[in-house]
Amino acid sequence: MSCAVALPADLSDAPLFAGLDERTLAQLRPLLERRVYADGDIVFAEGQALDEVLVLLRGQISLWSTAEDEELDLVSIAETGDAIGELALVCPGVRRATGLAHGDVELVALSSQRFQSLVQHRPELTAGLLAGVARRAAERLNALAEAEVAADPDPFRAAAPAPELEPDVSNVIAFRRR
Repeated sequence: MSCAVALPADLSDAPLFAGLDERTLAQLRPLLERRVYADGDIVFAEGQALDEVLVLLRGQISLWSTAEDEELDLVSIAETGDAIGELALVCPGVRRATGLAHGDVELVALSSQRFQSLVQHRPELTAGLLAGVARRAAERLNALAEAEVAADPDPFRAAAPAPELEPDVSNVIAFRRR
């Protein structure tokens, strides 16, 4: 549900906004929509358009995905400060999970449409936000990689040898000789 109450003064507590200065945050605030949910509310559903990023300001959202056997599997739990669906800003798609509010939840949403308008009209403001998206994506990839390593039943097995890389440095050598 949408709510017209003012946004929190310090959005920089959320990692997605952490790299933004106060001037940029002030210009971003009018583009954010504040929403509140009660315990048990469905925040978004699997299969819905992924067309906005949600930043959790308070509470928890459990993320559930439909398995092959049609059972719901708990994928993860988003906590205060987490962003959900940040890739919507650069490549909209469909949500791969259903979000369920646990306790009272407060979040802000930035639609991909508003973000694209920001890119076109105020490109200088988008660099920090895109850096936040990239940082969050890298953190998630690292967590997945660590989970794969932790789940490997034989972490000491010999990996296939890496191919020898012989970079073509002829252009660099030719440039140095000039």
